[in-house]
Amino acid sequence: HWGVTAGYIFVHGLKMGALRHVNARPVGVLPNGKRQYTLRDPRFGFYQVMEPTQTSLYHAGNLILQKRMSHHVSFIAHYTFSKTIDSTSPAVSLIQIPEDPLNARLDRAVSQQHVGHRFVLSGVLEGPANFLLTRGFKLSMILTLESPRFYTLYAGFDANGDGEPSNDRVGLLGRNTLKGDRFASMDLRLSRTVKLAERVGAEFIAEAFNLFNTFNILDFDTVYGRADFPPGVPVPRSYR
Repeated sequence: HWGVTAGYIFVHGLKMGALRHVNARPVGVLPNGKRQYTLRDPRFGFYQVMEPTQTSLYHAGNLILQKRMSHHVSFIAHYTFSKTIDSTSPAVSLIQIPEDPLNARLDRAVSQQHVGHRFVLSGVLEGPANFLLTRGFKLSMILTLESPRFYTLYAGFDANGDGEPSNDRVGLLGRNTLKGDRFASMDLRLSRTVKLAERVGAEFIAEAFNLFNTFNILDFDTVYGRADFPPGVPVPRSYR
């Protein structure tokens, strides 16, 4: 009634489509060390070209422990340890283009889809049929735990002067260096099947989603509103 599975997955994405800003010309270096640009042709603003030039990597190890239904109990526990690396988001958007038009490799970092650790436990507990008080009862649960995702902290305007106002980051922060929050949720279901006739029955169900009312932040505003952190304000640890 028991099963154990261990596995490893490797996925390499090639020729992923990515936008590149081609109407920018370097003119110097900003005080914070970031390269400064101006428009190559002032008759145009930002001008993007779609190129199949990006790649991605996904490594994952997984471990599964399963117990099939016996002695009124069954469950499956699944743990995944993984890392996802890319230089652009699969959902192509202006904010995901490289900040430095001449060096797209600077944007290579953990992906927006990266979840380092993920644990899911699901199980079913059946009430013994030979006891009246437990006959027909089933208790089911799903527990999900995930490590934080990472996000990019944007300045909110054209900080490096390349004509593209949507993708510039605060100071010298890299892509996806803002660490989000962990995710935790427990779903519970209690049901009872009552036999009304030989071929007719009724099932009564009570369900609770996120049983412990865990406060999970799934998305937030990543626009900081400044080109740099104010003097004297240290970079928070979660940004490193």
